[in-house]
Amino acid sequence: LSVIRSIVETGLSTREAALINNIPSPTTVWSWYLIYLVKGAKGFYTETRGRPRTMNKKIQRKTSKKPLTREEELLLENESLRAELALLKKLHALAQARKKNQ
Repeated sequence: LSVIRSIVETGLSTREAALINNIPSPTTVWSWYLIYLVKGAKGFYTETRGRPRTMNKKIQRKTSKKPLTREEELLLENESLRAELALLKKLHALAQARKKNQ
C-alpha cells in the first residue's frame, strides 16, 4: 500500500516505484495500482490470491459399522487383486520396453 501511496502522492511511474521499493517487476506494481484505482485500499484485502482450488473435499468411501458378508469381502478382495494385476502388467510392459530400447 505504501508503494501505491508513493505513486499517488508524488506522481512516480510504476517503474520508478518498483526501483525505489526493490520490487523486481514494474508490472506487479501496475497491477497493484489498477486494484487501487478500481477497488480502493480495501481491494487489497478482498482480492483472492493464488491458484483457485479445483477440488474442495476429498472423496471418502462410505464405511459401514456392520460387518461385511463373506460375498462382500470376496468382492473387495477381487477388486484389490485386479488392481494389483493391472499394475504388475504395466510394470512388466515397461520393463520389456526398456529392455527392447537398450
